[in-house]
Amino acid sequence: MPVWLITDAPALRVASGPVYRATFILAAAYWQSGCSGLPTDPASLAAICRLPFPHLKAIEAPVNQALEQILPAMDQEHSRLVARWQAQAAGAGYAFNRWQAKQAEKRLAKAATTPYSIPTQDTAPISVVIASQQTHERKGLSDTPKQRSKPAKTPPKPADPGFTD
Repeated sequence: MPVWLITDAPALRVASGPVYRATFILAAAYWQSGCSGLPTDPASLAAICRLPFPHLKAIEAPVNQALEQILPAMDQEHSRLVARWQAQAAGAGYAFNRWQAKQAEKRLAKAATTPYSIPTQDTAPISVVIASQQTHERKGLSDTPKQRSKPAKTPPKPADPGFTD
């Protein structure tokens, strides 16, 4: 979001804090909507600004004056940026894909030269995975712990009926 369009607006140079904050929040909401517009309902505008409706009604004139200066400039900037992004996606996409391909080649070369690369189940042949599981089972390192037999609990002995406190 081009913040300088808001901070450099002539209407906000001497604006009070509530006017500045409300204008900034409404301009940010306008930008976030893709410069498609703000609601016209005063209650919705008050909810966006997080101000009680009477407070927004009191500062409505200076906020509208500032927005009349800021929103057309935001429209132009948004259109310029969208055109730039579309041009990058169309023309510069080839260069970006070449860069991605080079990065992938580097990662594969690094993985091939790593001395202790352990094949994962996704990349290793099935026979390698099965063989590694069998060696662990032979050594007693299987994933499931063995069940140990526990001695049966003996019931507690009853108290001596002849002895009382």
